[in-house]
Amino acid sequence: MFKGAWAVLDQGLFALSNFAINIVVARWSSPTEYGAFTIAYTIFLLLTTVHTALIADPMIVFGTGKYREKLPSYLAVLLRGHWLLALAASLTLAATGLALGLAGEWAVAYALLGLAAANPFILLLWLIRRSCYIRVDPRLAASGSVLYMAVLLAGAYLLIRLDWLTPTSAFSLMGVGSVVSAIWMRSKLSFWSAPGNAAELSRSVTAAHWAFGRWGVCAGLLGGAAGHLYFVVMPARYGPESAASLKALMNLVMPAIQALIAVSVVTVPALVRARDTGGFGGLVRRLLILYSTGALLYWMVLGFSHEYLVRWLYGGRYSSESSLLWLLGLLPVVNAGACIFECALRARERSDAIFRAYLFSFVSTCVLGIPFALAWGTGGAIAGLLISTGLAMGSMAWSLRRRRTTREPELPKYASIEPAGGDTAMPLNLQKRLSLILRFCEPNGKRLIDCGCGAGEYVMALESQGVRAWGIEYDREKLREYRKHYPTSHRLCVGDLLKPGLLDASFDVALLNEVLEHVPNDAEALAEVERLLKDDGTLIVFSPNRRYPFETHGVTLTSSSRRLPHYFPFVPYFPMRLGRRIFTYWARNYWPGELRRLVTDAGFTIIEINYVWQTFEAISRNQPALIAVLAPALRRMANVLERVPVVRSFGTSQVIVARKNGRRASRVSP
Repeated sequence: MFKGAWAVLDQGLFALSNFAINIVVARWSSPTEYGAFTIAYTIFLLLTTVHTALIADPMIVFGTGKYREKLPSYLAVLLRGHWLLALAASLTLAATGLALGLAGEWAVAYALLGLAAANPFILLLWLIRRSCYIRVDPRLAASGSVLYMAVLLAGAYLLIRLDWLTPTSAFSLMGVGSVVSAIWMRSKLSFWSAPGNAAELSRSVTAAHWAFGRWGVCAGLLGGAAGHLYFVVMPARYGPESAASLKALMNLVMPAIQALIAVSVVTVPALVRARDTGGFGGLVRRLLILYSTGALLYWMVLGFSHEYLVRWLYGGRYSSESSLLWLLGLLPVVNAGACIFECALRARERSDAIFRAYLFSFVSTCVLGIPFALAWGTGGAIAGLLISTGLAMGSMAWSLRRRRTTREPELPKYASIEPAGGDTAMPLNLQKRLSLILRFCEPNGKRLIDCGCGAGEYVMALESQGVRAWGIEYDREKLREYRKHYPTSHRLCVGDLLKPGLLDASFDVALLNEVLEHVPNDAEALAEVERLLKDDGTLIVFSPNRRYPFETHGVTLTSSSRRLPHYFPFVPYFPMRLGRRIFTYWARNYWPGELRRLVTDAGFTIIEINYVWQTFEAISRNQPALIAVLAPALRRMANVLERVPVVRSFGTSQVIVARKNGRRASRVSP
């Protein structure tokens, strides 16, 4: 409880510091200068979404999980990544500033150049503050925020007294405050005194952070653009003063919005607990009422005191726009609902739904908000903000209430499934998949269970690499084949994945290699695998990829029971409602998002997503003669395409590597 209070205090102090510097610049500089400050800071916030999504946000997950035993080296990798991304952002800010300067907008240009110099140090403070939460020490983060606020307030006082206050000096002051606060916190965090790291760890961290954060980059850019695009577009028609007016009014609603962001730090954990123990929907409704009530009270206070507040804070500037606070004050009310629904979706690990909501918000901003702002100025921009935020809230509410059902027909028993995909243990295919598996298995260390191991080819291959591997298999005929080839080995046993009869938390790694699509109930199978794994255990799933245009397991025509050839194209692309009428499916086939949701619902956190392409070894046992002749050339082409972004996602199989997080997502809608 106390740690949660310190976390809220830290968020509040940091937000208050930036709020204070905004008020200072707005009050003691001209509208043109404050407009330049606003435009520069808006561009900075958009660029920082990349740093936050790829560095800071994944650090909380991996720093306390996957890399906690290698924390100093892990943070050394992140620090290098920070400087690279910060340098790229600074160069972008500087280049934009120079371009605007050449176009005659020197006020904005100087602000951007000052921010380009301060940017690496501001982002460094964000990174160090976030690292305090790895050690679960929000009190240290709060003390750093106090120091940051003290430097900003003292520096702002001196700048005003010396008449040196400009957007450039304000950004420089933020950089100085960030350096002082970051040095203080780093001196208290022993794990930041890190040695250099190995190249292998660097590659692993890069891959893990990219897999975790790439959707966050997209969502952050879309969400940031929806809220900040007005500050960049309006000056093109009305001048920098229009951005200053809108920002001056936005400053007055930001305390309520920042308070919502701050309490989300403790809201998400509470919703996660409710999701696992029951009462999730009731808690969402209670929080929605509580937050909305607070936002409505804030709106009333803001509306009735708008003239006094604007005159007092800005010394008489921007008073002509103060009545718009009655309209803008509704933004925290709408944002309260959006915040609660986003927290609930995060608790259910539905990042795809959050991304979709931000996409709707961004489209609304482009189609309605920007035209409104260009036509009616500040009032039109406020209307656009309300519409886009409302659409995002509605989208998240719809996603939260929508029941997710399995798209594929449930198969009644193992005997009704025909393993038409063939044996994945063909030499080249085995080698390719084994290289992926071995990245997550330490020889002579972790215990691995191959669920649905067939004739044991992967188990024995892993054992030859020093991995302590065992397997369970439902098909007794395959076990007899295994014992014929390995008469002295006892690594395999008969087992039903839905009832494996093994002890809880008895394995470190679980492998499901083209198995999940064949079990009668895939969700129950994953629940059993989750039970078998130790805390922080690793799940590796190979499964069909519905983006691949051929049905690898084969289908028959419902009307004639005639089997279609495996090379008949585009069968996976048929919508299931139509496909079930035409075909009889012998196994499931998953869209990538569908498989990801299935894995996260079972209590896992995804750490890597990959794809495997064809090796053209006649796995289906009925490969056309022409393909057999062209196989060498096709293999070389597949190996190239397997590494091409976007194209690689059309591989034959998808691979998900996930870590057990000790909780299972609820399927019950609120």
